[in-house]
Amino acid sequence: MLTTLRKWYRNLPLIHGMRFRLVMLVLLGSLPALGLLFYTASQQRDDALAAGQDEVESLVTLAASDQRRLIEQNARYLTTLAHLPELKADDTSACVTLVQALLSDNQVYLNIGTIDADGTVSCSAGGPLPHTFMERDEVRLTALSTSAMSIGRVEYTTDNPGGTITYVLPIEQGDSPAAKLVFVTMAFTSLETFASEASLAEGTVLRLFDVDGTLLAQYPDDVAATVELATPVAEATPGAAELVSDTAGISYVFAQRTLSIPEGMTNAGPALISAAVPRDTVVERANNLFQDNLGRLAVVAALAVVAAWLGADLFSSGDADGRKRVVQEWYDAFSEGNIGNIEELVGAGYVDHSRAPGQAGGVDGLRQVVAAFKTAFPDGKITVRELLADGDKVVARVTLVGTHVGEFFGTEPTGKLVASEGDEVFRFAGGAIVESWSLFGPLVSVRTVSESTEEPSKPRSLWQRLTRWRS
Repeated sequence: MLTTLRKWYRNLPLIHGMRFRLVMLVLLGSLPALGLLFYTASQQRDDALAAGQDEVESLVTLAASDQRRLIEQNARYLTTLAHLPELKADDTSACVTLVQALLSDNQVYLNIGTIDADGTVSCSAGGPLPHTFMERDEVRLTALSTSAMSIGRVEYTTDNPGGTITYVLPIEQGDSPAAKLVFVTMAFTSLETFASEASLAEGTVLRLFDVDGTLLAQYPDDVAATVELATPVAEATPGAAELVSDTAGISYVFAQRTLSIPEGMTNAGPALISAAVPRDTVVERANNLFQDNLGRLAVVAALAVVAAWLGADLFSSGDADGRKRVVQEWYDAFSEGNIGNIEELVGAGYVDHSRAPGQAGGVDGLRQVVAAFKTAFPDGKITVRELLADGDKVVARVTLVGTHVGEFFGTEPTGKLVASEGDEVFRFAGGAIVESWSLFGPLVSVRTVSESTEEPSKPRSLWQRLTRWRS
């Protein structure tokens, strides 16, 4: 595995260059900023969701208050109607004339009139009738037995597909039990009216449910009915600060409120209101801010990368020192006969321009030279005398010393300690050696220490020298 990684590293010369290193340094330096950006964005989204939850809670609170305001407004209006003599008396003609005039002046309502104890509508302005109170005796009798207003169920007819809702109040007749109800019927559009007046976030869904959990109204009305976001059943209702999802998997920030009905009133109509805002809408601003900051960071990082790429030449001197170290390692590996280390120092497509007779090309030839060198000179060492770096090249002046005991590319062994001076040039690409040129002088014998310490010949006298000259 390690050998494979080394070969992969050696065959990618680009990653050895100063430019690549500087670019990687810039990119690594950008990582903390990127991490901080993601962390900040996460915090901003959490803050946005918390703020969104508060806003949704406020929205349903306002909507519930609006429903209560409507209920109290109708209660006051019915109380006023219940004291009118025309509605208390049995004069149907006078009652009809009055309620028609009232309906003309107050177009909020669709119908105004009275209901007798037997369910007969004795007086009506001519609008939709309150069938729930007319046809259901228990509902009508309950409304007559109380002194407070009663709210009927939402009724849907062909003429009013959006639904109508009726509010009734007993007409008191002194000490006698109430025998007549005054009613007002209106279109069930209070939710739509509130939504049109409120400043709703995009995608907000408002819903009204009755006491049985039946969906009475929603805004906007084009939301699929299968999207169940609320129910008045407590154990199935998400709590505050919880995200809920519709059947399409879209997450919403959700809140709901039970309508507060004034004490004593009977209610068969709206009982719960809910609001849901898409999570994406809530965190949209935070996401947009994150994207803007990410774009700015990308621009800064790109400029830094370009600057590092163009400024790599400013660090060429430091890179020259690195190339000198590679050459020194080359000679160390040669002296040790470590072929593996030398292979790590050369790049893909290495070329030896000074091949010996019979030497193969590329890395294979390099293996031959190392093996032949250590065979011919088992104790051979190459000592670096001087290294000069210029551009992508390094020039080396070296001395080879070793006992010549084996044949070396055609040179027969002498068994003596020999030396040779050499000059070599190496060209680099991507931090690795890709070309080399070699020029070594002849192998010359080196006097050993024992030879240099032999007793020197004694000097001759002048007479001895003259005698030798004469002879």
